[in-house]
Amino acid sequence: MNFALTYIKIWNLIDWTLFIYSAIIFLAGIVTAPWVIKLNVKFLIKYPTWVYQTLLKYIQYERGAFALFILIFSLNTLSLFLDLVVGWGIFLPFVFAYLTGLNIAIISYNLGGSTGILAIFFNPVALIELPAAWLALSAGMKLGISIINNGSLAPASVFFKQGIDLFVFFVIPLLLIAAILESTLISFAREFHEGDQ
Repeated sequence: MNFALTYIKIWNLIDWTLFIYSAIIFLAGIVTAPWVIKLNVKFLIKYPTWVYQTLLKYIQYERGAFALFILIFSLNTLSLFLDLVVGWGIFLPFVFAYLTGLNIAIISYNLGGSTGILAIFFNPVALIELPAAWLALSAGMKLGISIINNGSLAPASVFFKQGIDLFVFFVIPLLLIAAILESTLISFAREFHEGDQ
């Protein structure tokens, strides 16, 4: 089959209603993050704080742009693939959509306070990563809903295969672009900072 036709076929698999739902639930996570931080809800704060501290330690070491690219791309790919796989847990993608928004907002808050949260919507990397996340989450939601509608796991395997195709043809390319951009920006920022010292 022609490569372009394959892309079109897989593009048509996207459930745009679920894509919008995943974006709305994700945004709910961002909106509620300041209250979670203010109330110090430890079980919700613990994981994103650990991610922030781990990434900060890694970035502070002298590492080239390629090493940063591998780290960023690997973490994002594993994270979003999990968003798809949890569709087997039926309602879990909806929970993960909220937690993803919450976690990103808490990490952003650690980086720059309330301004850091607002910066999510103006960050060029986020403008690429977020649609990738919503695609993966919507595919996971579609898988979970198919299990409910069919009352069986067997037919859901078709939707899982479609989710894998969507992940390979759309999510991974977006994550590649985002990782290249983010690792390059971090490397430039580090060089600029070292040049000022």
